[in-house]
Amino acid sequence: MKKNTKIEVEWDDIVSDSAWMSERKAVDYPVTQCKSVGYFVNKTEKVLRLSATIQLGKDPERDVTVIPIGVVKRIRRLKT
Repeated sequence: MKKNTKIEVEWDDIVSDSAWMSERKAVDYPVTQCKSVGYFVNKTEKVLRLSATIQLGKDPERDVTVIPIGVVKRIRRLKT
């Protein structure tokens, strides 16, 4: 995939709840399903990186979101 390709990533995130609950409820507590949209930066064996915002100009900068590959469920290219 080329740098700055617009993508949508579906991934599972960690959930923590400090409220008291029964063990029966705790063993079925789900992860949070997330969806991120941004511009592809790169992908390694361990992580996927994308940017929500890219600065335009001679020396562009960007923000970054780093998602561990193990929690990624789907990557979809978006039309520009």
